[in-house]
Amino acid sequence: MVSIDNQKHFRKAAIFKILLTLDMIWSHAENLAVYTLDRSQGFAAALIIFLDKVQLTSVGLINAGFFFISGFSFFSGFTMDKLPRKWKNRFHTLLIPWLIWNTVMWLSFILMGKIPAIASRMNMATVYAPTFRSWFVDGLLHSANGPMWFMLNLLIAVALAPVIYCFIKNRIMGLIYIACLIIARYFIQYDFNSAFASVIYFSEAGYIALHMRSFWLRSFTKREKYIAGAVALAFYIVFYGIPCTAGTIIHVLVLSVVIPALWVLVPDRELLPLEKSFDTYRFWIYASHYLLLEAIEKLWLIFAGDTPVAALIDYLFAPVITMAILIAGGYVVRKYLPRIWGVLNGIIPN
Repeated sequence: MVSIDNQKHFRKAAIFKILLTLDMIWSHAENLAVYTLDRSQGFAAALIIFLDKVQLTSVGLINAGFFFISGFSFFSGFTMDKLPRKWKNRFHTLLIPWLIWNTVMWLSFILMGKIPAIASRMNMATVYAPTFRSWFVDGLLHSANGPMWFMLNLLIAVALAPVIYCFIKNRIMGLIYIACLIIARYFIQYDFNSAFASVIYFSEAGYIALHMRSFWLRSFTKREKYIAGAVALAFYIVFYGIPCTAGTIIHVLVLSVVIPALWVLVPDRELLPLEKSFDTYRFWIYASHYLLLEAIEKLWLIFAGDTPVAALIDYLFAPVITMAILIAGGYVVRKYLPRIWGVLNGIIPN
């Protein structure tokens, strides 16, 4: 039976994950490099440039947010004797979907590279060789299915979980360990989506789950929510949005404050009907949207032409159309091929 505290976490986490997923999908819809835009071209150009800047600013929340949720879920009530069961669950929910989705996308790129009409429009970076090395390096390690880099980072964090737990199980040692990780960021250059960054957020959330659980799951007052919102907005705009801080230790520090602050703002309630429907297909959309979204955007560019209005319509509606198509397709797979649906979506078999 799920405890009341865990129910509270699952309710808030479901809403948070929906918001982060939508942010991720719209970040992949960013396609302005192929359009000729200038502020002098009017309202449409100015609006799409503004939306693009807002989107780029919010991208950092996605990785940190998902890893905070994952880290808290993994280490909630964790002890070493629970590790085998945790790893067994992640085998179904992480490893198998990661292998399948990357393999399917890798094969798709190879097949499309054999079709002249499609091959001529493919980016050279996505032309893979039909070899074991290409499958392993391009397909798995470099994530042929773009969004699967998150799954790989999470697999690494989960594999390191016993080591992480040894450091964070003690309150003082845990703080020293997390501080060392953040300080190491000062000396180590890495992409903000790297496994190293992901492990930092995973560890921080694990520390919260072990030592600050009552705070994380408490009911917050309106005043506390206003303060959290102000802190999140101020930290993110002032420190994260400054170009000179990009990819620095400041980003790690800011996200370490902003994500918990945003968690305070997430409502503790059951999902609304529309949210519940989206959540049912959330991982399906996450895992399968990348190629379809690219195709819809390229088709729209060919059809509508290179104009600011076309760019704005592309950005606003291409993700909506993509999600609608995928939900319809997901409904068919879920209804008529439930076993395949379960495997593809990491659903633990009964």
